[in-house]
Amino acid sequence: MAIDLKSTYLNFPPPLQADECIRSRLEKLARRFPDIVSCELVGEESRGHELRGKRYRIAVAVGLSGGETVADHEHAHNRANENFLIAVGDAFDALERALESHVAEKKATG
Repeated sequence: MAIDLKSTYLNFPPPLQADECIRSRLEKLARRFPDIVSCELVGEESRGHELRGKRYRIAVAVGLSGGETVADHEHAHNRANENFLIAVGDAFDALERALESHVAEKKATG
């Protein structure tokens, strides 16, 4: 089943490999968590101090088949990376941890 993906980029055009990288990470995540039906990713470029250059913040959220949404917004607000693809990887790693916690909580409550 295809997962509905919505990507939004603020203050910059999407990098050439962005869609391929995002789809790859999403497919990997969907193999572990088959209840994922949608994904929304927001990438933001901010210009830091002239010595630090561009920084990317990525927020990613997934919708599950039961109507629940799991997101990791804290990661997006607390960390920024100079490389867009690394920032995407970090965001999906954080989302995976959030999904693991969500599944564990769901099992604990029965």
